[in-house]
Amino acid sequence: KFINYLAIFFAGFGFSGIMPLLVSSVGSFFPKGKEIIMTILFLMPTAGYMSAPYLTSYISQRSMFFSIAITIFFMGIVLVLVTIRMCYRRKALKK
Repeated sequence: KFINYLAIFFAGFGFSGIMPLLVSSVGSFFPKGKEIIMTILFLMPTAGYMSAPYLTSYISQRSMFFSIAITIFFMGIVLVLVTIRMCYRRKALKK
């Protein structure tokens, strides 16, 4: 049982650097109008934090297979978005 808590701790510790990284990236990408982008950046995770537990329990009560399929789908979307960002970043660095 202790190993589960340890795994959760390290997963949270690994994800803790994402928000500061996003804030610094947004500040450098959008010098004009970055206040609005920063506001949106802080509101979207909050909306996700509030809605994710409800949606997870709602979907898993209906069908565990569908819950896992939705998770894989969203992981794929994140993979595509990260790949697009990496390609965009490489093109920006070459200029």
